[in-house]
Amino acid sequence: PALISKATTHKGVQLVKGSSLKEVKEATFELLSQGDIVQERVEQPLLIDGTAFDIGIYVLLEADPQTNQLQAHIFNDVLLRFCTAPYPRNDSVPPDTESVVVGSNYTSAWE
Repeated sequence: PALISKATTHKGVQLVKGSSLKEVKEATFELLSQGDIVQERVEQPLLIDGTAFDIGIYVLLEADPQTNQLQAHIFNDVLLRFCTAPYPRNDSVPPDTESVVVGSNYTSAWE
């Protein structure tokens, strides 16, 4: 599988690379031990104008200690972020980071 890693701040997004499954597993273990998030990359993503994107939806989870109930509050603001390069149409072309990973050069809503 193709994997992406990022810090818990969602900055420093990168492809997890390796020439073998063993190397990818070792790289993944190293990233997880540093506290990074590792997720599987969608192989054939939905594209907008030939460009991959992601959607950020802000959710606040609130636990009531007296009732043990969990409430989710979904904010109206949504963040759409796009890759800076078109998604490769030819599967034989190895993807570059700019075409498959949304960069971290953006201002978060909380900053």
